Amino acid sequence: MSIKVLGEDTTQSVSLPFLWDAQQRGQSGLAVFDMAFSLDTVPAEVYSLLIPKIANGYEVYLNGVLLDRFGDLSRHQVTDSKLPRRISVPPNLLKGENQLRISIRADAGRQGGLSAMTLGPNEVIEDRFQSYWRARVLGRAIVATVSLLVGVVGLILWL
Repeated sequence: MSIKVLGEDTTQSVSLPFLWDAQQRGQSGLAVFDMAFSLDTVPAEVYSLLIPKIANGYEVYLNGVLLDRFGDLSRHQVTDSKLPRRISVPPNLLKGENQLRISIRADAGRQGGLSAMTLGPNEVIEDRFQSYWRARVLGRAIVATVSLLVGVVGLILWL
């Protein structure tokens, strides 16, 4: 993996999950993860790549082909992606030997990073993606809704 912080490039080996703020306290930057993997048999069906958490902006390439992108890697943005991602991989992209490259833009203090990933048949990955989505997205929505209701009830009682 290579890291660029304040114009300085470094290369190091890391294991996933990678938490930017734990490694580069108080600094924003760009990290590029190069990963090689092999498949015993090349699948004929559509596969998916499950990334439970990737932030703050990113680009995902498989064998030199852009699969997914979020945000702008060159500058900070208000939006960021900490949600689970399921990226479809067309069967013609997978080979015996594969190269996965993920570039992330990490903003200081915004919990940037990359979690461990899973590559597999679309049906299997979809089930796992749904469980991550329910926990991360629906859980937050329920907490926010309950908090809003408690606030409204408190305001009504106060009036």
